[in-house]
Amino acid sequence: MIHALIRWDPALLKNDWYAHGAADLHSIFSRLAALILSVHDGPMPFVVLETALTIAGGLAVAWLVRALLPDARLALPTLLGWFALAFLTRTTDVMGSFLFAGYLQPSSFGEAGILCAAACFAHRRWLAFSFALGLGGLLHLNFLVLGLATFGLAHL
Repeated sequence: MIHALIRWDPALLKNDWYAHGAADLHSIFSRLAALILSVHDGPMPFVVLETALTIAGGLAVAWLVRALLPDARLALPTLLGWFALAFLTRTTDVMGSFLFAGYLQPSSFGEAGILCAAACFAHRRWLAFSFALGLGGLLHLNFLVLGLATFGLAHL
């Protein structure tokens, strides 16, 4: 968010080398966050956008489960089990990585994008798959690079 804050107000932290001199690794996200700050000064748009991305990711998991299970009767119990586990663990594992962070960051877009891409891949919706993977990768390049390799191997 430092680079987003500087884009929003260039006079902010004007004597801080890191804020003005370090590379902005997520420049698209910085531009988006600066735009959100210029439209509405406060946390609510960020909370709403993170919530929307989390819901999109959850719906993508539901659609993915439906595609992967041969018996439709198994889809609902499997999905409810996954959601229960996600709520209990807050989608974190033992080493501290997470699926959903709970606050808006570049990986929020990457996570939602790759989950939607996986669901579209399973349903063979190639245009939607490309769009979802590209959108997630636009805001966090790691998800695009890993997604292309992962889905490329899955396609083979």
